[in-house]
Amino acid sequence: MPEAENVSPKKPEIQPKTALAQSSVSGLVSWLVSILFYALIVIVILVVYLLDDQSGQTRVVFGHAAFTVLTGSMQPEIPQGSLVIVRTVDPNTINLGDDITFLRRNHRVVTHRVVEIIENYDESDMRGFRTKGTANPEPDIDVVYAGNVIGKVSWHSSELGLFLTWIRARVWFVVAFLAAFIALLAILRYLARTIPPKQLQSNESSKSDVSSKVDVSDET
Repeated sequence: MPEAENVSPKKPEIQPKTALAQSSVSGLVSWLVSILFYALIVIVILVVYLLDDQSGQTRVVFGHAAFTVLTGSMQPEIPQGSLVIVRTVDPNTINLGDDITFLRRNHRVVTHRVVEIIENYDESDMRGFRTKGTANPEPDIDVVYAGNVIGKVSWHSSELGLFLTWIRARVWFVVAFLAAFIALLAILRYLARTIPPKQLQSNESSKSDVSSKVDVSDET
């Protein structure tokens, strides 16, 4: 009577560690790219919202406001068209040489440099600030009351200012583009999640077919 052959059960195939590492790294990179992209969208929307229309309706979020410089009076320090981020401060903390943003009597927003500080200006118990554009030959005629100061310039960028000005002029086009891009990104992520499992199933079925054929040939 022939002896039965000892057939050891097949061990399940284990995915190589390198493949697992690659998949985890690619997933992490995809997650980081998505986070950065959505963060960029939020920042752009927030800054566009903060940008004042220079009519005196200042929008302050978390103690900051954003403006665009319309003239070249502060060149070369702050070029025309720059984005200016202004931080609200106590007027008593403003020093000579600070760049401040304030409201003029005609409710126009101006960003100029402080060249003189007048304590108790016009007996108002408030400071007054003599300001000057760095490109202007003479200081401004009107003294700025402390109550008209919006804040002190904390950061500015000419490149970002031009970019945001371009966006504001084409806001609906930008919104449509972002919506289409987000939809495309969602479709690609959906395909990336659904296609690989199908390919793995087809590969496993083909492997099982090959192994069954090998077993049959061995029995014969």
